Amino acid sequence: MSKVRGVKKASVIKLLTLLNYRYSLRDLQALLGIPYQTLWKYVSLKCMPEEKTSVKIAERIEKLKLLDKLVEEAVNAAREDPYDLVRKPGFLSLFTLMVSNVLHDVRVGVVVPMSEYALMLATALAMELHCEMCPVLQEGPPARKGYYTTYFNERGKTVVVGVPKHCLKDKGRAVLVDVVFGSADKVEAMLAMLKSARVDVVLAAAVVAGKDVSDAITSKGVKVFSLITE
Repeated sequence: MSKVRGVKKASVIKLLTLLNYRYSLRDLQALLGIPYQTLWKYVSLKCMPEEKTSVKIAERIEKLKLLDKLVEEAVNAAREDPYDLVRKPGFLSLFTLMVSNVLHDVRVGVVVPMSEYALMLATALAMELHCEMCPVLQEGPPARKGYYTTYFNERGKTVVVGVPKHCLKDKGRAVLVDVVFGSADKVEAMLAMLKSARVDVVLAAAVVAGKDVSDAITSKGVKVFSLITE
């Protein structure tokens, strides 16, 4: 699949729940060949599918390219308004699935949202990865005990941001998240701040990433994931 790799490794229940945001259970009955009453039991966790049924569902999802279609719809919606897209639970589940597949078996200690708009993405991802979240705060943490950095915003104004010191302590690996990577200066400042906290950024993930920003992140040795690179 173009964006979601290793789909068969993902839980069939998670896949069904994700698809249920887009399709009704009766629609899924027609697509997957499983009675909607049974599908309801699966997504409501009343029972678990047998191994043979799980294989059948996963193969059918792959054959019909149902996840590819969800990704295509998300890409089109992201081109219209990526900030509106992240309000939708179905997209949050899809984004989380895609990012977790990119990470494979990498153990992550903290997810760092770069803006308030990224909080929903970061929360969903932290829950999936079973790790903590440490948001970047305008003007820094109230107690002033933290790591700070500055960058220039799109208006050329200097912005001061920081993260609480305790929420990065001994976290090891981090995922940096935002809705849009539009400023290389901002992302590089965040990477430098996390490096000073001895946190290794293993992935920078966004819905949309400017190509120059993506290239700048990659040049720092950090893997980039985005739905759209432009």
